[in-house]
Amino acid sequence: MGTRTELKIEYLKQIFKGSDDLIRDLERITHMQDVTKGQLIAGPQINCENIYILKKGSINTYFVYDGKKIIVDTLKPGDIFGDVNGVGSVAGACDESPFVEVREDSVLSIANSRDLYRVMQRYPDLAIQVLRNVGNRLSRAERKIQDLALRPVSERIVRELTRLAEINGENTVGYYRLDGTITHEQLAMMVGATRETVTKSLTILRSKGIVNIRQNHYIINKQMTQPRFTV
Repeated sequence: MGTRTELKIEYLKQIFKGSDDLIRDLERITHMQDVTKGQLIAGPQINCENIYILKKGSINTYFVYDGKKIIVDTLKPGDIFGDVNGVGSVAGACDESPFVEVREDSVLSIANSRDLYRVMQRYPDLAIQVLRNVGNRLSRAERKIQDLALRPVSERIVRELTRLAEINGENTVGYYRLDGTITHEQLAMMVGATRETVTKSLTILRSKGIVNIRQNHYIINKQMTQPRFTV
């Protein structure tokens, strides 16, 4: 096993394509941090000046609306998030930033946004890579918001379980398999519904063979969810 610095360089090479000089400059402005499940690492007026790169684990971004937590996205290794708009130094500019909470023990690379912007000025290709990464993440969040607005709860549940399985579950020929320790309350936060509604919807989904729970895992039947299902 290499030193902490060697591990950080190797990780940065996995995320960013570029010269050794670029990687060394990124290594100088970033530091790695281990974060634990449930830890709040950013939000409105919380660490607004930082940019984060998720190395390992998963992280939820969420808003609180009418006293309820609504999870907008679950970030996966390689995702870049934080002060991507460079507003952290402007008073009040990040009042509406989402909360960022660790979903499972994770490892981050952290940089001050101004430091990263200076490196991007020297390496335009890096700026393009960051924009593409952030753009993909925002597109994913927009699809999630569209689901919340337009799709019934049962379909939102299946799409969310499928999305989570694609991030850190098992994708086989006929089904997705996902750790079943996700509670009905947590799933309700992800699909913008009450726990009672999620429980009822899961009962219906199980009766139709669309979603099953076996040996503490969610099993999502691909054939029953393509191209679109009705419950």
